[in-house]
Amino acid sequence: MKNQYQSISYNSKGRWLSYWYQINEVILCSPSDLLVIGKGSGIVEKGILLMSPQTKIVTIDLNPDLNPDVVGDVRNLPFEDERFDVVLCCQILEHIPFSDIKRALSELRRVAKHKVIISVPHKRKHLKIEIDAPILG
Repeated sequence: MKNQYQSISYNSKGRWLSYWYQINEVILCSPSDLLVIGKGSGIVEKGILLMSPQTKIVTIDLNPDLNPDVVGDVRNLPFEDERFDVVLCCQILEHIPFSDIKRALSELRRVAKHKVIISVPHKRKHLKIEIDAPILG
């Protein structure tokens, strides 16, 4: 059965750009081990493994159907303090009630030895107009 993360509409061109930035930020950190919070499509972890095969990756997600390494919640991570060199938490925090954000951020910092990489979507109303005008170059 296909999940939402396996559709081309979910994995839009903009989302692929986000994946690239997530992968790049992790690779720049050169971690020995990495915690990926929110497995989603799995594209980011596959990209990291492709570009940095020496990095040991552990995934955690609330949804057991996505086959994460650990089923769990960002607000109560089942890992010891400073367990991972880097923690990657992208497109997750916007799903947490605002009253729980401080707890989630505290958990991210607690399990990270060196860095926490966070990304949240940026939504705004805008009008996009494209004009193909060959005479303008």
